[in-house]
Amino acid sequence: MPFHSSILRVFLLGLAIFLIAASSYAQVALPSESYDLNFSKGLADFGLGRYESAENLFRKALEAKPGDPKATFYLGQSLTRAKKYGECLFGLGDRALQRRSVSRGA
Repeated sequence: MPFHSSILRVFLLGLAIFLIAASSYAQVALPSESYDLNFSKGLADFGLGRYESAENLFRKALEAKPGDPKATFYLGQSLTRAKKYGECLFGLGDRALQRRSVSRGA
């Protein structure tokens, strides 16, 4: 019986290590999947003229992938088409200035 107990312990330890590694991989892969899903849905809503919904989806995409130029562009277009000019000018303009000053090392 002690032999079977040792095999069971090794198996359970191996299973635990596998599950920990798999959950770590899933946590790393989620932002990319979240970006892809939200960006795709945002494009669909944008194409259908659902600009407020598209705005929310592009914001979620930017949470998953901050500074992404495509999501930023379509967020700006969604804000413009929804006539949210203040948010477009001040929100996105501030991000662009921050990115520019960071890239220049200021």
